[in-house]
Amino acid sequence: MIQYPVSGLALLQSSLQQALQSEMLDTIAAHIRKGTVVILKNAIPAEQALHLRDSIVAWRSQREVVSFSVNTNAPGINFHRIDAHPEKSQLPHIFHQHGFGQTNSLTTEFSSELLAVATPMLNLQNAVANTRYSFSMPEMRIKALQYPCGGGFLMKHTHPIEPQVSA
Repeated sequence: MIQYPVSGLALLQSSLQQALQSEMLDTIAAHIRKGTVVILKNAIPAEQALHLRDSIVAWRSQREVVSFSVNTNAPGINFHRIDAHPEKSQLPHIFHQHGFGQTNSLTTEFSSELLAVATPMLNLQNAVANTRYSFSMPEMRIKALQYPCGGGFLMKHTHPIEPQVSA
């Protein structure tokens, strides 16, 4: 473990699969219970992350950008939206968001690629929070955010330990 010199932040060298092993899982859970932000360095191999990014960009290039008038919290939709107006949000931000609420409507290859990253992330969250969420639940979705260079941001905020679900 590498401890950042910043109080409340822990950087752990761990893949997602290693993070789910009992010793590492106990370490992560202990940090989170103390209110420490945990960053998993190398959670996803760089080559896999870059390939997934390229696949998301290819997917979105075949679709129209969704407007703010569309309820992107509705279950079962796949979308991408450019959030460039922080004044329209309860939590100010600027990013390009991609939401995948119906992975079975994607190509098998793309769906498998998304789930190969998102499923172990959800499994880790379930293990730490002692919950049983799954992507088969209609209110669950995968999100990928792209922050633009030189101007993307997300205001400081906190989340409950349980996964966010759309209402």
